[in-house]
Amino acid sequence: MERTRLPVDAFDLTNTPMVILNEDRQIVHANASFLAISGYDSVEHVRGKRPGEAIDCVHASLFEAPGGCGTGHACSTCGALTALLKSHVHGKADNAADFALTYGRSLSTAFKATRIMLEGEEFIVASFVDIGDQIWRQDVERIFLHDIMNTAAAVMGILEMAELHDEAAGLPTDDTIMTESCRLARQWIGFLTEEILSYKTMMEADSGTLEPRASRFRLFDLIAQTAEAAEHLPCAKDRRIVSEYCDKDVLVTCDRTLLGTVLMNLVKNALEAVSQGDEVRVSCVCVAGTARIAVWNASVIPEAHQHHIFQRMFTTKRTGHGLGLYGSRLITERYLGGSIDCISGARTGTTFTIGLPITALVAKAPAA
Repeated sequence: MERTRLPVDAFDLTNTPMVILNEDRQIVHANASFLAISGYDSVEHVRGKRPGEAIDCVHASLFEAPGGCGTGHACSTCGALTALLKSHVHGKADNAADFALTYGRSLSTAFKATRIMLEGEEFIVASFVDIGDQIWRQDVERIFLHDIMNTAAAVMGILEMAELHDEAAGLPTDDTIMTESCRLARQWIGFLTEEILSYKTMMEADSGTLEPRASRFRLFDLIAQTAEAAEHLPCAKDRRIVSEYCDKDVLVTCDRTLLGTVLMNLVKNALEAVSQGDEVRVSCVCVAGTARIAVWNASVIPEAHQHHIFQRMFTTKRTGHGLGLYGSRLITERYLGGSIDCISGARTGTTFTIGLPITALVAKAPAA
């Protein structure tokens, strides 16, 4: 196939990332904008690759997709692949496509595919319009306002309850009621403060402006503090958090605050996934120089969703969002030098695991 047969001149002028694919979905040409998002400086480096392989989609690896991009188990729900297949039949198609990339990155696009015929051969022109930043910021603003309204409503309810008690007879004194009301109000404002800091951290992580501050600390202490703090969350009501620690005191070196944010996100997700009376387990084991922090709950994530849970725009919650898990993966892989994965099944429940290199083990004093 000769490159001169393809209408690439106008194609190269657009700022929208675009590729021309052959009937096997392999790239025969890519414009400069696509090369920019794929990290290559020459068309020769991407020619013959499929789109997911060129942009480093985690599901296009030979481990997940031995036959290449589009052949893995996760590919069955890929928006880009769906559009490409439809374009072969209908001439053109578009779909939302959210790519999970290596190193915790994500690419959310409005993906369009159009079939063209040149000298009896079929090609597909595919474009990737990045809509991630727009949707991300809209979601953050919406969620942020939603949390502020919830917190304001909770504080107002507490104060109204105090006023009603003040007018009722035979109830505790005014001072007792006001003291308890102030305690509850402070607690709710504390929840909001933590949410604000969490959103701020995720925004900085996504924009690449986050500056981690590494320190050496005991993992045991962080897990214990996170579990204790989570017990006071609204979503923890009538649910138990069980902490199971590793036998030895493990030292890790990373940003303690960021790791705490990730761990709290996982615990909150687990609490929200289970019913009243259920429990969430947090544990840590050491395997081959790696500390593996596990957060378990008995619920099951549908198989069709498991490949998308770390993507920026994915959520199964009607009023929720996909920021927590996306942010957790981004922070863990890009800023903590670790890994995060999930296993879910009917027999095992759901376990999210953070993997971090062990710095050292704290020597324990001999028993007296």
